[in-house]
Amino acid sequence: GFMPGIIGQFFKAFALAACISVFFSLVVARLLTPLMAAYMLKHTHHEDKDPFWMAGYLRSLKWCLRHRWIVFVLGGAFLFGSIGLSVVAKMSFEFMSPADEGRAAFQIELPPGATLHQTDIVVQQVTQKLNARPEVTSVYAAVGGQSVNQANVYADMVPKGQRELSQQAFARVMVDELKQIPGARIRAGIAQQGGGPGDGTSYTFSILGDDPATLEAAARKVEDEMRGVKGLANVVNTAAIARPEILVTPRPDEAALLGVSAGAISQAVRVATIGDVDQNLPKYNLGDRQIPIRLQLTEAAREDLNVLESLRVPTASGASVPLSAVADIEFGAGPATVSRQDRSRIASITAELDGITTGAAGQAVN
Repeated sequence: GFMPGIIGQFFKAFALAACISVFFSLVVARLLTPLMAAYMLKHTHHEDKDPFWMAGYLRSLKWCLRHRWIVFVLGGAFLFGSIGLSVVAKMSFEFMSPADEGRAAFQIELPPGATLHQTDIVVQQVTQKLNARPEVTSVYAAVGGQSVNQANVYADMVPKGQRELSQQAFARVMVDELKQIPGARIRAGIAQQGGGPGDGTSYTFSILGDDPATLEAAARKVEDEMRGVKGLANVVNTAAIARPEILVTPRPDEAALLGVSAGAISQAVRVATIGDVDQNLPKYNLGDRQIPIRLQLTEAAREDLNVLESLRVPTASGASVPLSAVADIEFGAGPATVSRQDRSRIASITAELDGITTGAAGQAVN
């Protein structure tokens, strides 16, 4: 069978091409070439003059044939010595050597619950610091990709020959400088979720587990220990941090007596906070466009439990009761995202490589 895993995907096509090429080369060498030679070559008497190195080679060959055991011992020593040398040298391994593409990437993450405006303020500070560097020609920022508290910033750099710092060295210098911005977690590159192959500038260690509490505790412990590994910089636990949220817990007995269903409670809370789903929203016709009309409470009212508790929920008889009569409302916290691999939860710890390869980082962390 072929090599398993990601490397196997690279070598599969190459192996097929090499095997087929060698097969046809063998067919030509064994069939076509002798056939053509038999019909085309003519017998001629020709002697080539020996090259200048032939005399010395013949003398060394005669000496080796007279001292076979010495040659055998020296050959064996050379063979085992080369194997031992590779073990002692601890040959390094990395999936992909870091390449200088002239574009440094940075990932910004604010605490859960941060608004899009707060994220944008931090991104503007990062952009200003990057534009102030002579190596940077332009900066591109994407705010609020997966979440409003996350952003990616890309800095295009001058050609490699016109700057002293490499792309990787520049990213590490800037991360240290950007740490001065309070309330934000900034790291170089784009994290590889699940421990996939990176660009040779970062290392990812992933942990899988079914118990969220145990998985989080293990990830925190590994994160602390990785901070002591020489050659790793800016160690970050990419596990999702608990995000503040409002918990609405229906009280089944009271809701049943008043004829209030869980769906009615859900709809009342949804309409008041984020607005109804798009399919249920009225539309405003503007030429060939339809713009959804979304109604929701103001931001101050959504953060006031007293306002939420007074929301009116319809009952089965057509009347309405306050939300506090059929449900408990309180502030809580929960994960913003849940990442899984093979149906198990996964937590990843990433770190930048500072002078070591991926293979050396893996051995040190293990």
